[in-house]
Amino acid sequence: MLGGDYAAAVRILKPLADNAARPDPVAQFFLAILYDTGHGVPPDPLRACGLFLAASDKAHPFSH
Repeated sequence: MLGGDYAAAVRILKPLADNAARPDPVAQFFLAILYDTGHGVPPDPLRACGLFLAASDKAHPFSH
């Protein structure tokens, strides 16, 4: 993501964020940023908001 390869970031983050058994809140946070900005995916503010909310349910380095 930092190098600008947003498609690769989406490929890596999406399965981690969408894992029904153990969703990764950090992956949800970064995927939300991608959906919010439209980098690597079509902009989707509703999906971004849902991911930000899901990420905020768990403690992680970006939750404070």
